[in-house]
Amino acid sequence: MENYHKSKILAILIGILPLIFEFSSNIWKGDNGFFIVSAAYGLILLLLALSIPLEDLDQWFLEKTLSLLSVFLALAVVLNNLDIFPLSEIGALYQLTIISYMGILYFLDRHFNAKNLVLLLLNLNILAQLSIKAGTLLILIISVLTFVFYLIRVVVTFSEQLRPFLLCVYLIVLLISLVWYVPELPDFVLKNLSWSIGSIILLIEIIGSIFYLKVKGHLRPTSHLIVGIIIFLIINEISMLVAESNVLNTSYLVLIFILSLSIVNIFGNISLGKKQVKISVLIPAYNSAKTIVEALESIKNQTYQNWEIILINDGSQDETEEILRRYLGNTKLSLKYTKQTHHNYFKAIRHGLKYASGEIIFVLDADKILFNQNVFYRAVSTILGEKCDGMFVGIRAMYQRLKDGKFHLVRPYYRNEVSLIKTALGLGKNIYTNYAFW
Repeated sequence: MENYHKSKILAILIGILPLIFEFSSNIWKGDNGFFIVSAAYGLILLLLALSIPLEDLDQWFLEKTLSLLSVFLALAVVLNNLDIFPLSEIGALYQLTIISYMGILYFLDRHFNAKNLVLLLLNLNILAQLSIKAGTLLILIISVLTFVFYLIRVVVTFSEQLRPFLLCVYLIVLLISLVWYVPELPDFVLKNLSWSIGSIILLIEIIGSIFYLKVKGHLRPTSHLIVGIIIFLIINEISMLVAESNVLNTSYLVLIFILSLSIVNIFGNISLGKKQVKISVLIPAYNSAKTIVEALESIKNQTYQNWEIILINDGSQDETEEILRRYLGNTKLSLKYTKQTHHNYFKAIRHGLKYASGEIIFVLDADKILFNQNVFYRAVSTILGEKCDGMFVGIRAMYQRLKDGKFHLVRPYYRNEVSLIKTALGLGKNIYTNYAFW
């Protein structure tokens, strides 16, 4: 069986966990039936996960898994409302929903689209129907952390560009959490110790997943990885405490291990080092006398300054070369200049690559400017913080200055070639040249 199909099957099997929990509890009454089914199903998930190469446990796998989990959680709630299968494992469903809720909030930042908005609403609806003491406090903690980290990235580190719609969604989620929150902790009583066994196993699993990745492949601890793992661990430990399950949920612990492998693989397996990462900016210029200076100025004004420019005069017949010479006579710029006789855009890029010494490549058309002074910083921050081949960035066509251009975001794409092409078709641009860092 191909690895892609194995990861797809694993995502589906994880997605239907809510139905497995509810069916086992309703058909085989009592904790023993639930424990046996959960252990058997967890073993299946574990064996399948370990047969899949680590590189396939990537962002797409994680997003697909959490999307399916959200849908089947919603289905379990619908079956309960129709009195077909009453919710008997509320604690287990709550823990799965917390996992799903955290993930969808993250992927909403990466892919702000209608699908993730709908999934966020589904998770909020599920959480509203799962009445667990102190549960609203945990939801509030997650919402506050999401909002605060987004503001830090926008205002402090400049690794994100302000997106009003995303900010509004995070604010709404935060307000909903505040409305839900009531001081339930004084009424909360711990009834059993099964959560403590599970929490210890959970901690061991997360540490084990890091060592597993270290042994299997290249792993560099980054700030994204450390912060992400700590938050993931704390929230899941709290969810175990709040859920107060009466029996050890093996399937849930296996799920945590698989998600931990994915998180470490995504944020820890970064090939570029953080020191001296240079961007090589290729600029093919053909009859660009009117725009070349503004394009170069948009690069010169970047807050991230570790870059070089390779300007390829692509057979220009106007004053491009003369204007460039005058500009460089008055401005210090790390620029390599070369020219070719015949006008051919892609040959100009291939020719310019011979002179590139940077770890990251970016092609900027001579009639485009970078959206603002933080584009390079966001690009490097994103490509070092996630396991991705590159990202689409914000540029602005000079002839669209009044409209501010169409696409302003820094948005990573992943290994999947088909998804890369779909994204590019949505942009309506040549994906292999402008709009993308590589």
